[in-house]
Amino acid sequence: MAREETTPLRPAPRRPRYGWQAWEATSGYIATHHSPDVMLKIEIYPMGGVVGWAAAFSWGAHAEAVQDGVSFGATLTELWAVVERNHPSLFSTPEAAVRRPVAYDDDHWLDSATFEIFSRLVGVTEVAFRGNWRLMIVYQPVDTPETRVQARLLANDNTVIFGGRGPTLRDACRSLFRTAAGRYRAFLLRQDES
Repeated sequence: MAREETTPLRPAPRRPRYGWQAWEATSGYIATHHSPDVMLKIEIYPMGGVVGWAAAFSWGAHAEAVQDGVSFGATLTELWAVVERNHPSLFSTPEAAVRRPVAYDDDHWLDSATFEIFSRLVGVTEVAFRGNWRLMIVYQPVDTPETRVQARLLANDNTVIFGGRGPTLRDACRSLFRTAAGRYRAFLLRQDES
């Protein structure tokens, strides 16, 4: 009678539920396996009556960027396509590659609470500064959670500058909102008077 051998199978890693989480996981993987100075930067700005999006991803001596995207998800999808095309051997195993930020539809880039605060931040900024503003979000997979996500508002030809930060995108947006709340109100009141 032949003896059967059992080979233990490790469970496959789960794909992140949201595209932003996939970017965080991928950034962490690249920081661990390639270079610790990983940075994902997103810029949001007025662009001919609509909101424009740009994104850049860098690590070590590598940097890729896209600009003038039509949405958060579309821009991050395009950025990952550029990264993957120019750096096809980033992942050492198929299990690691499962967490890549690919194949997320528009409704699966942010959880609902983060989407709400993020959308409100962009909308209020446009109303308050009417086409003369820029929001920047920077994510770095660092050991100190409070500095992982940084948000910055530049407005009125860079004479208005506010920042916020936190362990998550939602926390960084809330922090920026709190920091800039008085200035938002002042600009809105001034515009109502004119």
